[in-house]
Amino acid sequence: MPLPWGKTAPGCRLARYEDRGIKVQQLRDLREFARRLCKADLLKSGEGAKGMKCTWFDINMYHIRDQIITQAIPFVDPECPRNPENGQRWYSWTEFVAVDAQKPKVYFSHWWGGSFRDFMHMVDALKIDMSLSVHDAIWICTFALNQFGENFGETLFQSPFASSLGSAQTVVLLIDRQAGSLCRTWCGYELWLTAEDGGKCLELYTPAGRVGSKHASSGPLIDALANWDIRDTDATQQADRRQILNAVAGIEELTGLEKTSDGKASLENGYKSMSDIKLAKTQRRLSAHAVFEFQHEERIFHEHKSRFMYVNNLVSHRALQSLGASIAKGGAKIENRALRGISLGQLRALAREVKQLCQHGRLSLPGEKKPLEWKTLTTMDVVESFIKPRTLAKQCSYVELVATHGRPPEIQIAHCWNEPFFELMAAIDWQSEARRFGDNTWYYLNIVAMNFHEEGHDPRTDEKAKSRKRYSQHTSVLCSEECTRLLVVKGSNRGWVMWDLLQATNKNKSMDLGSASGVLACSEPFQDLGWEFGVFDPNIAQRLCNLDCQSWQCMDQQDLPVIMKDICKTFPGLSEREAQLRFELRVRRLAAGPLIRRAAAKDD
Repeated sequence: MPLPWGKTAPGCRLARYEDRGIKVQQLRDLREFARRLCKADLLKSGEGAKGMKCTWFDINMYHIRDQIITQAIPFVDPECPRNPENGQRWYSWTEFVAVDAQKPKVYFSHWWGGSFRDFMHMVDALKIDMSLSVHDAIWICTFALNQFGENFGETLFQSPFASSLGSAQTVVLLIDRQAGSLCRTWCGYELWLTAEDGGKCLELYTPAGRVGSKHASSGPLIDALANWDIRDTDATQQADRRQILNAVAGIEELTGLEKTSDGKASLENGYKSMSDIKLAKTQRRLSAHAVFEFQHEERIFHEHKSRFMYVNNLVSHRALQSLGASIAKGGAKIENRALRGISLGQLRALAREVKQLCQHGRLSLPGEKKPLEWKTLTTMDVVESFIKPRTLAKQCSYVELVATHGRPPEIQIAHCWNEPFFELMAAIDWQSEARRFGDNTWYYLNIVAMNFHEEGHDPRTDEKAKSRKRYSQHTSVLCSEECTRLLVVKGSNRGWVMWDLLQATNKNKSMDLGSASGVLACSEPFQDLGWEFGVFDPNIAQRLCNLDCQSWQCMDQQDLPVIMKDICKTFPGLSEREAQLRFELRVRRLAAGPLIRRAAAKDD
């Protein structure tokens, strides 16, 4: 595949790290090249040629380094002489593409494991927000440092990070979709440097946009920001983590590290090592596994607590300001259930509270002592353990607890009550990002719109006559002109979920299919003109393509004849089974895309 830079790179050698910013246009050129490689199945994850093929959503900075930077530079410049001072060959990516020094206006603090697609989306958003030119430069360590070997200096203040951050006007923390940057001590070090420089501007960005903007004022990443603590971060090399935490604490940075006779850090295979490795009894809060803290770190956390809290507050205060910015507190009686829309911000606030209760072991089903877990909690569990108790005193729906007045929903959510609640919220987050919905986008979600304390609204005990009442109210929501879109999250074997899909297609409503890992557009493309955002679960698509109306289920099986009657009305002149087959074919057309792509990827 031809390189966008031709057979010879125009590059130049730049001795000063602070001259190695990369221009926005150069980043866009790299993005286009990476896209081509992904489309041609030339980028792989894992070792060797048998690794798994990378999609555009999979590729991260490690792939960029291993399969583009360290491959393209030697390919274009195979005769590059070794540096006489350190014996290194080749150079950084910025030096590969630049013709002169490129001083950065902006410094990026980020995690390499985040999606490169999301990374570039944040670059594009930043360019608009800060009115950057395509010729303005950003300092990004992946491209500024020599990936064939680099000297990081003997002390932190001699490192490329300190000198380059000091030369930039603005520091931007990029919070990737996994919040990996919030778990890295080196990112914490860059935030501490920013805090120490009182004149430096700090901005926080998620894949949805700038934190505090209408697209990024709530959600899981904002929650993670609000709870960020530099003491819970980690580094690949524990000695690096200790050195950084020492600096933040204000003590000599090599304390607790092995040193040579002249007081410098002792290196073994190029890495520092710790002299004090005694473990404390406390565990690191954010570690995925049970990792005990070292006594040295526990001691400096206690003795210099105020210095660590100062850095924490720099980040958490910004996030806390955003969390409540667009969520109005209220309480209103809304008789018409079709007006019980709930905002995206209010939905995320509900999910955040439920998750926190699960994490503290304070959420359980009535009559049971065993606490519910966030990853296995079903939507029905949320109704029984949270919504019903919360609305009992006022005998109302959850929406009526939080709303200031009735709102017609713009999007209806069709879902299965027995599926994990976190998957439902993940699908909503994927759609909101793909469609660029803000916190004031209004949804209809039955579990928050229903008053479970009224007769006929208990999903476990509804009788046939009561289901007719649900049917008429359900219809009024989908038939309203304000409700323009349907989001379907699983439920291919659930009668009422498929009824929602039937009504949406009959009334030409736009439709998206959601999963925990991505969302699929069925009627119109997303904002980036794509039809898939994230990686839509092909197993869900497979179930939709295998749809069988005769295997549908309802909590009250007497509802099924009503649903089947509406299918027959949709296809007049056909028998009941012929009408069902015609509807099954309609659904297959909606979900076929991911299966065709998967088959093509496997040469099936």
